[in-house]
Amino acid sequence: ARYYSFTLAQQSDVTIVLESGDADTYLNLWQDDNRTGTPVAFDDDSPDTSRSEIARSLAAGSYTIEATTYGEGETGDFTLTVTGLGAAGDSASDRAALVAFYNATDGDNWTNNSDWLTDAPSANGTA
Repeated sequence: ARYYSFTLAQQSDVTIVLESGDADTYLNLWQDDNRTGTPVAFDDDSPDTSRSEIARSLAAGSYTIEATTYGEGETGDFTLTVTGLGAAGDSASDRAALVAFYNATDGDNWTNNSDWLTDAPSANGTA
């Protein structure tokens, strides 16, 4: 499993998608960094085994995404996409959230990380 954390300054509609071409994906979303008990949200196989999605309105606060597979020891290539981290129409907040996400998820080693830390508009938001 890989873990990614983010913080929302205000309530936001957030969508998290984990996709793989060769593994059975599974997503958990935890409040703060507390990965015990019941997650805030989870998804396995929506709509198929290679794609998991969580879409919900989240209160301001800190969250941790657990991006993993359903099968123990299963590995593969994954794409994690997160939208809704900044306030609607607030490009400074959106940019700050995306830069924080890039840094927290080892963006320098992404397969496609072009233009992420520049002033150029981002063509995609996948890791």
